Amino acid sequence: MITTDLKRKQATLLQLEAELTTVSSREPRVDLINQVLALYVYTKPARAEELLKEQARLLEGNELPDERLVYLGHLATFLNQRYDYTAAEAALNEARELVDEYGSISQRIDLYIDLAGNLINQEAMERAEYFLEMAVKLLENFPDDELAARADCRYAAMHLGLSNYPKAIQYYLQALTVIGNRQRELSLKGHYFHTLINTGLGNVYERTGYPLKAIEAYQRTIERSEAIGLSGRQAWNYLNMGNAYWLAEETSKAAYYFNKVLESRADDSTKARAAALGNLGSYYIDCEDFTVAEQYIDRAEAAYQALDNEDYVNAATMAIFRAKIREGQSDFDEAIKQLKRAANLAELADSPQVLAETYYELGRLYATTGDYRSAYLAQLHYDDHQLEYRDRLNLQQQRELEAKYESEAREKEAERLKLKAVQLQLRALRAQMNPHFLYNCLNSIQSFITTNKASTASKYLAQFAMLMRQSLEYTNLEYISLEDEIVFLTNYLEINCHLRFEGRLQYTLTVDEELEEDILGVPTMIIQPYVENSIEHGLRGQKPGRIDISFVVHDESTILATVEDNGVGRSKVAEIQAKDPRRSEHRSRGTDITLSRLRLLNTETEEESLSPVTITDLYDEHGEAAGTRVTVLIPVVDMQLGRYSSKKGPPIIGSPNR
Repeated sequence: MITTDLKRKQATLLQLEAELTTVSSREPRVDLINQVLALYVYTKPARAEELLKEQARLLEGNELPDERLVYLGHLATFLNQRYDYTAAEAALNEARELVDEYGSISQRIDLYIDLAGNLINQEAMERAEYFLEMAVKLLENFPDDELAARADCRYAAMHLGLSNYPKAIQYYLQALTVIGNRQRELSLKGHYFHTLINTGLGNVYERTGYPLKAIEAYQRTIERSEAIGLSGRQAWNYLNMGNAYWLAEETSKAAYYFNKVLESRADDSTKARAAALGNLGSYYIDCEDFTVAEQYIDRAEAAYQALDNEDYVNAATMAIFRAKIREGQSDFDEAIKQLKRAANLAELADSPQVLAETYYELGRLYATTGDYRSAYLAQLHYDDHQLEYRDRLNLQQQRELEAKYESEAREKEAERLKLKAVQLQLRALRAQMNPHFLYNCLNSIQSFITTNKASTASKYLAQFAMLMRQSLEYTNLEYISLEDEIVFLTNYLEINCHLRFEGRLQYTLTVDEELEEDILGVPTMIIQPYVENSIEHGLRGQKPGRIDISFVVHDESTILATVEDNGVGRSKVAEIQAKDPRRSEHRSRGTDITLSRLRLLNTETEEESLSPVTITDLYDEHGEAAGTRVTVLIPVVDMQLGRYSSKKGPPIIGSPNR
């Protein structure tokens, strides 16, 4: 299947590249470049860089938000493949501002996952976790197996960074299962994440002492990368495999993969190449081919200096390797000189681990030359630095344990809140319909039947059945469209108007023209308890009774619903309830549960201290109670996964691939 995917993508690319040579008009050319970039940012970084520069020129001055969003996605992916994480983060943050206003749910999830990955690379774990939680929250309402696997992959990487290996392997295996069982064809980005998952598994196995399992995982990464043409990170894939073979003491195979790092052209990671050169130098030292070994050490040292002139750890390591070369050539004085240089560099690096290794080698070399006093002093230095290294290692492990504890505590709190939300939703269902309402409706329908009004009975029985069906169907959903909420409320009010109040109840239901009812999602049946509370308490006995319901825009993430009645007012209701406490039961169960749901759902609003529900008593010009107004701040989501949801432009072409 991978080979089939590759052939199809190659054919598509050839066709697109051919079209690029003939199309010069701005809009179609922008579209073509986007399609090519979606593949080249992973497979041909040099060509991707050319196209990104051209795309920037084409968009300059007259770009649309959706065009800018797609461009930033490709740019961030390219920069990430080039290990420029700071610049990639800047592109992703700009894209985030656009996706929150113009993007679809799938694009938002995709962006949050990519932001998390970028922050993990920069070891900003708490910020990474924040964006992952946002992605997972959206995935709960808009499931997508490939996006879910990507989120699991990022969670695994985060736990790997915290050295929480059990959690890391749990998430990696979960992601591998989900993405491996996917029925639909993987996107190129999906294949890329498949390689990240296996690379992560290899890292876990390598760190926990299972090099053979690491080799198997890295092999899966390399095979997929070579088959699909994912060349952007290939140097690191080969380096990982070489390191795993080295740990497994299969040094000739390790050297083979270190050489493949140097042969890799698409991935220009100087750091990976420097590491491979140093490892090959060490390999040839073990082979006692000191001339070749020194050539590799020279090249490795030059590569490390090109990266950072103050990389004292690797400079010290190169000096240790040079000492071994000189020792192999029986030049003991030069070997000791190189080790002393290594000790000075390790001191500058403040690395007790490298210092301990250096003094161990010095002690051994002094003993070889018969300078036992110097050997003894070197051994004392070795003991001191080894003890310091262990102390630092213990401190690091303690910090990692604290970080793991904090991370797991946050996970447990998130699970607790999720469970609470589910429990509230179930309780809300049980409290959703007043038993008196159900009884009165059925009693009225029965009355129509007994008085031979069969058509009327049939009409309202069908409407009542539809209301019950909607109530049960929506129970399993956290969000429904605003359109469905309005239909549900209309059915509910119609039945109350004609069956319970026999035409003595009037209502209006208005929706702001700016609200897209079929796209905006609201928490399931979130307004009905307040409408029912007005009917049950405010309007009972009123002739005629009236309810006005409206939905208007509040801000980009919330709408404001208002339920206003001309009832007796809260003071009168309190008097009635004092005489008959049973009248208060439904209110406390229905609206109080709904208020708890809203508080959970509104935790991300800027003004968390404000209640999402406001109740206002209304009075007439004489100061007499004239009803009650309830305003409800409702969080909204985009109900149409993958569909453009903004009112400010046309559909976004494609999806950002970062």
